[in-house]
Amino acid sequence: MATRSKSSIRLDINQLPEMKSKPIDKDKLGGRRYCFGQWDFCLCILLLIGVATAVSISLGVILSLNKNNDMGPSTTALTSVTTTALTSVTTTAMTSVTTTAMTSVTTTAMTSITTTIDACSFRWNLTGITVAGRTGINGVLSDQLNSPYGIFIDLNNDLYVADYNNHRIQKWLNGASTGTTIAGLTNGTSGLTSNQLYYPSAIYVDRKNQNLYIDDSGNHRVQLWNNSATSGTTVAGITGNGGNGSNQVGSWLLFVIITYNVPSFIYGIWVDSNENIYVTDRDNHRVMKWTSGNISSGTIVVDQRNGQLNMTYGIYLDEVNNSVYISDFGTNIIMKLVLGASNGTIIAGISGTSGSNSTLMNGPSSITLDQYGNLYVADSQNHRVQMFCPNSLSGITIVGGSSGLGSTQLHSPLGLALDSNLNLYVSDSKNHRIQKFMKL
Repeated sequence: MATRSKSSIRLDINQLPEMKSKPIDKDKLGGRRYCFGQWDFCLCILLLIGVATAVSISLGVILSLNKNNDMGPSTTALTSVTTTALTSVTTTAMTSVTTTAMTSVTTTAMTSITTTIDACSFRWNLTGITVAGRTGINGVLSDQLNSPYGIFIDLNNDLYVADYNNHRIQKWLNGASTGTTIAGLTNGTSGLTSNQLYYPSAIYVDRKNQNLYIDDSGNHRVQLWNNSATSGTTVAGITGNGGNGSNQVGSWLLFVIITYNVPSFIYGIWVDSNENIYVTDRDNHRVMKWTSGNISSGTIVVDQRNGQLNMTYGIYLDEVNNSVYISDFGTNIIMKLVLGASNGTIIAGISGTSGSNSTLMNGPSSITLDQYGNLYVADSQNHRVQMFCPNSLSGITIVGGSSGLGSTQLHSPLGLALDSNLNLYVSDSKNHRIQKFMKL
């Protein structure tokens, strides 16, 4: 906006003789003095020019604000030039601008929170990618496995494998072609010393410290291997001494040895945020809990007497809802139990009935859940993975379904894990490999 300089206004008081020569009678004006004297007139003119200039600047700022709709500059500009004469104008302008801005912000915020996800429609590529082991070939080399069981994916999407018949735990960095032995002996030798394992069946990695908890089945114990340690510490059970006591896990019952040709399993493991340990004590048909720091004895979470269990396998703990999910190999069901309750609820399968249709399973082993409440089950003897949507008793086969070595097939899947992108990892036990199925 152009401004008028002082020099553009020149007053010649000689041109106003009557004002110069005739002073104002103050008595006639009620004692008030008006701008009609020589200097008074000049001062009044200058004051009027100043007020007019302020009004022009303010109106210019307000017009600019309406054009650009910019709240930041409007406040500063109006503050610097506002006088008492402009109070009503300023209030009106600010009210108008504020109303427009609030409307814009509210509309944007409401739009951003209306997204919904149909998690039950999730699907995966049916063709698996071998990310660990060699298909159909077992061995102790760094790129080989021998009957892998439980698996775990950490926050970096690195893979941990319980290399069951090699008596070791292998870690495969995300995208790596070979694994590294992080617990047990690299050469696959079993034993019961602190640096050895004997048929490790399941693993859990502490997300806070990256410490490793191992179901050391053949040694009837749970071993804690601190991050980067070369040996473990027993935190549950008694080394080499299985039984059904409160301080024991596993059993040396004759039928177990004859039937499976191995010591009895402790298969599933979970560690909560307080470092309490939950173990599925398969051949004692129960789930045990060891409180953090107390290895002398555990407590029964659920067993045969109040849960219709027969060979517990997989476990998943939902701390938010204070619930535990358990797969039972012998009765072909998945049970959900509120911690502290005496009875659980069957949420998948029919107790005592095996089958291959959408409501039945045959030897469910490992389980996991996603953040949407979908339940995933390694249906081992049907050689497939089933997904059960929340509140549904009918499963959807998402991968596998027939036994074989092909990339679309599985043979006795025993372990499951999901990475941060919900890609599915399956421990394809009798094919000696870990398969990755990409989420579509």
